[in-house]
Amino acid sequence: MLLLPLEFAHFINMLPILKHSIFDLLLGAREATLSFIGAELLLLFYPFLKNKEDTQKWSQLAVFTTTTIYLIIMIVSLSFFSEEQLNKTIWATLTLYKVVQLPFLERFEYVGISMWMFLIAPNIGILLWAATRCAKVVFKMSQRKALIIAVVLVGIACIMLPSRQEIKIFNEIIGEIGFYFMYVYIPLLVILQTVALKIRRNKHGQSTSA
Repeated sequence: MLLLPLEFAHFINMLPILKHSIFDLLLGAREATLSFIGAELLLLFYPFLKNKEDTQKWSQLAVFTTTTIYLIIMIVSLSFFSEEQLNKTIWATLTLYKVVQLPFLERFEYVGISMWMFLIAPNIGILLWAATRCAKVVFKMSQRKALIIAVVLVGIACIMLPSRQEIKIFNEIIGEIGFYFMYVYIPLLVILQTVALKIRRNKHGQSTSA
């Protein structure tokens, strides 16, 4: 459905190409962190996987598929909207649905919102499971109780974010936290774990030789 706006696309909107510096591109990538966070959940899934050797293949395929979808949406949006329109449009992807016109349906964007719910609902379920799993391990509490608390907190958060501006600020905060979690905290843990294992092996080797 998101490809239908290409009928009215102006690919000249994407010109000139590579007019931004590498630093600007990195800043743009950082702003898009919110759309890509979630891969770190594999750290929680991994102990429950039966065929752990196939994890990397399917995880890389999932990231590739997600990136491809985002790329298509980006190309469609940049070719359909001008730069000024994108700066003023709040929900650009939702606006693209308005291009679809059916004789028996006036507001197709409502169908688009319903379709997005099928994509968002599994993500919400996975995140709730991950949050309750962490609560069970860290706080030694029942996962069912943790789920109730998490659902209540999510409901309160939804009530406290009634306007678009507050949602934007919340997304920026989550994106900032996600950026440091994925690109600073996790790599730091890997480095520390590697060093700790190396030291442990050296000590074990010295004790064995002695």
